Amino acid sequence: VFSQFPHAVPGMGQATGHSIRTAEYRLNEWTIPNRDFLATELYDHRTDDEENVNIAADPKYAKVMRELVRRLHRGWQGEVPAAR
Repeated sequence: VFSQFPHAVPGMGQATGHSIRTAEYRLNEWTIPNRDFLATELYDHRTDDEENVNIAADPKYAKVMRELVRRLHRGWQGEVPAAR
């Protein structure tokens, strides 16, 4: 599931969050137009379904991060199965 939503960042402006949710994880990337700003959140819903612990910087999840970032940047169109 892909989603996009706004969020005010005090002193910086309006950020846009882009998210991908799988059965196990949610990855959020926050950006602010025309700013050098990127914040990333990763949550493991197998152990943290309330999204209290951001594990984006945890080296144990580096492979998961790479895969979800790739899928997020590819977008929903990249998740559509190829026609037969």
